[in-house]
Amino acid sequence: MSVLLDYLLNLRLVLSAYDHRVGRRLRMCYWRKPRTQVRRLIKLGVSERLAVAYVVSPEKGL
Repeated sequence: MSVLLDYLLNLRLVLSAYDHRVGRRLRMCYWRKPRTQVRRLIKLGVSERLAVAYVVSPEKGL
């Protein structure tokens, strides 16, 4: 019985780790949408014009 209990507890830990990773990836994909990027940059205090310019710029990583 304890072997089964240990297995189930270990399985729960593994699944919760995967749940965390999947959720993080989904949030990353959501953040990458241009409209979302502009909204969040504006919310952080960037002017609308600069936010749009940054989102459409091909040189974002620099």
